[in-house]
Amino acid sequence: ELAAYVWDKRHEFHYTGLTAEPEEALNMALSQEKGPVFITDSGDNVTSGATGWNTYILRQVLRVENLQKKVLFASICDPKCYESLKETEIGSKADITLGVDHDAMSAPVKLSVVVKSKGDVVRAGTMGSAILKLYGHCVTVNVENTGIDIVVASSEKTFSSRTVFERAGVDWNDYDITVVKQGYIFPELKEAAAFYVMSLTDGATPQNTAAIPFKRIMRPMYPVDNI
Repeated sequence: ELAAYVWDKRHEFHYTGLTAEPEEALNMALSQEKGPVFITDSGDNVTSGATGWNTYILRQVLRVENLQKKVLFASICDPKCYESLKETEIGSKADITLGVDHDAMSAPVKLSVVVKSKGDVVRAGTMGSAILKLYGHCVTVNVENTGIDIVVASSEKTFSSRTVFERAGVDWNDYDITVVKQGYIFPELKEAAAFYVMSLTDGATPQNTAAIPFKRIMRPMYPVDNI
């Protein structure tokens, strides 16, 4: 009886909070007059086991014509790119290739950048109160002639609280839009946000289960099949 009850309720299950396909999610964020605004890159959610190395939303933002917003990516994990930057002095220019090129989502992007700051990649408690462990380091760069800053990290840990941002050397209040590698947004970010949206990106942790190209499942199966 319980199984039948749950099955009858299947169409009532939905996301908590606002979700949108990637292009719509970005347009929503860009249209906000007040920040800070957060976009969660849900297909590359490192708290669910993803790698944090996808450059998809970065490439979306780079295609925006006459970008008027200041955008922070916190972060994109690329240990090789980080190694190429870690000895570069703050204020210096560099030409980098960001993206591990594992697949289409992590395709490399060639950028001319200026090094802005350096910091640590840490993991904090759920509410950001206690630092649990140092996981790596990061370099924040500005893409020349744009308002786009990227935290290039040696480790994939998510930017889940103000403490994590501070240890990395960045502040979400300095930006109109901040892109993080999460699914559901973490509490401190949610509290600070004027607006936030989950971008239903592809990747290792896709949230749109109906769109996953399953090959070995019993059919029919909801929600892959509309039953």
